[in-house]
Amino acid sequence: MRALDNLLGQTPSGRLYHYTNYPALMGIVERGEMWATNVAYLNDSTELTFAQDPLHAAVERAYKTAKYPVTLIEDCDDLVNKIGKQDAGLYVACFSEDGDLLSQWQGYTSVGTGLSIGFETHNLAVAAMEAGFVLSKCLYDKDEIAATCSAAIEELLDLAMELGPVIDEKLYPPDSYETALAGYKHEIALLAASIKNPAFRAEREWRLFGPVRSGSTSDVRFRSGKFSLIPYVAIPLRAKDSARVDLASVRLGPTVHGGLATKALAAFLARGLSNEPELQRSAVPFRET
Repeated sequence: MRALDNLLGQTPSGRLYHYTNYPALMGIVERGEMWATNVAYLNDSTELTFAQDPLHAAVERAYKTAKYPVTLIEDCDDLVNKIGKQDAGLYVACFSEDGDLLSQWQGYTSVGTGLSIGFETHNLAVAAMEAGFVLSKCLYDKDEIAATCSAAIEELLDLAMELGPVIDEKLYPPDSYETALAGYKHEIALLAASIKNPAFRAEREWRLFGPVRSGSTSDVRFRSGKFSLIPYVAIPLRAKDSARVDLASVRLGPTVHGGLATKALAAFLARGLSNEPELQRSAVPFRET
């Protein structure tokens, strides 16, 4: 879909940062992989469903053009209704353009054990693409979201029109476009997962989406969460011609033990990486009281 390709075709102007903890860093360095979590288990309770309103509005605008059969419009609207209610098979790893952001430290790490890992965008994208992952910028602006949703929905309707309906005289209405639309539900879910509530705008987020689709579970693993098991898949970070991972930087989050933490971290990174990343400390004056 062209609208989605345009979104995926964008590239960050600088590094991207992944906020995490020491066990995750050790997994990245020692196993050459990071984890992408099933989008339904992320900490934003409106993941996927927040995009329903602008997508429904886009379907309504398409209906008003009178270009499409009513049955197709209704089936497309039903597809949008199902976003967030069914497992879309989307696995995501989150990154920020800002490597030292208070809201990120608070939301994604524990005080004293948080890390911000910096990746050179090209290296990250190449390694991820080799494994079938795609990088997408998150959308926060209302007008940009509306325009992107309209372009995607119109393209989806045009594709479904080309495929045509399934006719079953036993049903009413007898023509159904569900089968034609179903082939693109993964793409629509990916678009929905790139649309964020403006309240998260400061995060300036980018996402790596995994290739696992609904019904394909061979690569899915599970880890312990606060309230349930969390499904995830691994993203290999080593390029095919490299035995080790390249990291651009590692930043220690707010901590009262910065000296000791920096010393141990430097020794660990020197042993496990193919390059020498910048080692930094957060400038955010935050502590738990």
